[in-house]
Amino acid sequence: MNMFISFSKMMEKTRLRFGVGLRITKKNAVWMWFVLMLYWVIALCWYTLVICFWMVYAVCYGFYALIKWIIKRIKGNKTQSST
Repeated sequence: MNMFISFSKMMEKTRLRFGVGLRITKKNAVWMWFVLMLYWVIALCWYTLVICFWMVYAVCYGFYALIKWIIKRIKGNKTQSST
């Protein structure tokens, strides 16, 4: 049983196709699984890194909003106490 797998991208205007094609046979099916698992691990690491950066951004923005709120409250109390 043979199966052909192609990883390619067709350019829109020029109609050129760039990529790699591979015919999967019984001999190289195990290696294809290793390649796919490596791809999945790299993709998982990438998306985990993106999520971590978004979480750090959210925490930093939360601290910024909290400090801004505290400063507004302090300035508001100074103007009220001076009258």
